[in-house]
Amino acid sequence: MKYVDVSGIKLNHIKIFLAVVEYGSFTIAAEKLYMTQPFISKSISHLEQELGLYLLIRGNGQFQVTPAGKRLYQEWKLMMQNFEKSLTSAHSIQSGMTDELHIGIGALTEDNNIIIQNLKKTKELLVGLEIMVEYNDMASLLDSLVKGLADLIIISKHMLPAVEKWKLEWQTVIKTNLALFVPKSNPLYRKERLDFSDLKQEKFIAFSSENDDNYIRLLYHLAEQAGFVPMISCYVPNEMSFQANLELGNGTVLADSFSNLETRDIKKFELDIRNDIIAVWKPKNMRECIQTCVSLFENQSGT
Repeated sequence: MKYVDVSGIKLNHIKIFLAVVEYGSFTIAAEKLYMTQPFISKSISHLEQELGLYLLIRGNGQFQVTPAGKRLYQEWKLMMQNFEKSLTSAHSIQSGMTDELHIGIGALTEDNNIIIQNLKKTKELLVGLEIMVEYNDMASLLDSLVKGLADLIIISKHMLPAVEKWKLEWQTVIKTNLALFVPKSNPLYRKERLDFSDLKQEKFIAFSSENDDNYIRLLYHLAEQAGFVPMISCYVPNEMSFQANLELGNGTVLADSFSNLETRDIKKFELDIRNDIIAVWKPKNMRECIQTCVSLFENQSGT
């Protein structure tokens, strides 16, 4: 294995390399970082010299990331996230804060603020606690928790197989059911009640397996129980895409009844199928702020 002297590697050059790969362009990276394009190019070249590696193959105004460059991009992106998080924590400690809690929340309803209210209560109970919240798709939140970028995530229970795969701890925080969301253009919209078996001839808007394979398994399992194979009209990466495709009448959506999809033109039909909202954390990361936060939900729901 070749020895690499890292003393000459500048953190700023790593940041520039990450930006170039992220945006796929030297020009855009220069604009985002408020730098000149020649400086960006020179920094990448200097980084390659220091590492003794080719990171990018340039040509005809474009570039390709080398296998070595791809590996470093993946590792360094996580490293920079952890570096920035640790720096923020250090500033918090110096300013007198005693703890920091990073929470990830799935795209749940904005009208029901149970989660945010409990986070506020947690801050009131634990003086000096700083809480940071990120909204994201559930698969990304789980990935953040596993990588240590989040301390606690609140997601749908259909993600439980992945939660158990990573040997994470969890607890029900909100009891809820699954629901079907139907656009006004669909004749089913006029019904008072729906069962899953009513959707044999309907098309579904679904999460892609790349974004949430547990969702796909749940959808196919429920369809199999109802005696049919689901027809998928389109695959989407997040719940915002659910909303847009429902508005366009591209199909029906299976989601938590807690989801923020119901509008004047989209009707919610709650099913008699439980699918609770759960809080998830790493066993080794359990501490007072997480315990306090989870216990507030427990006291409300009686879980």
